[in-house]
Amino acid sequence: MTGEESKTFLLQLNTEKAFNATEHEAIRCAIKSLEAWDKVKEELMDKATFDNVDDLVLCMRIIDKHLKEVDS
Repeated sequence: MTGEESKTFLLQLNTEKAFNATEHEAIRCAIKSLEAWDKVKEELMDKATFDNVDDLVLCMRIIDKHLKEVDS
């Protein structure tokens, strides 16, 4: 299953099933996490060349930035 298929499935599940508030929040967080990783991959492809240590630091900052969005 691809990330996009996973997001579609989770969105459908979240609207079709009767979950409690905590379960709905967990599904929402899972969707946001998948979306954040999509953004990480996209941004890394645009910015990083992976030929030096600075690019590794850039990668860590990009990942951290998008995962912080999930927590908010």
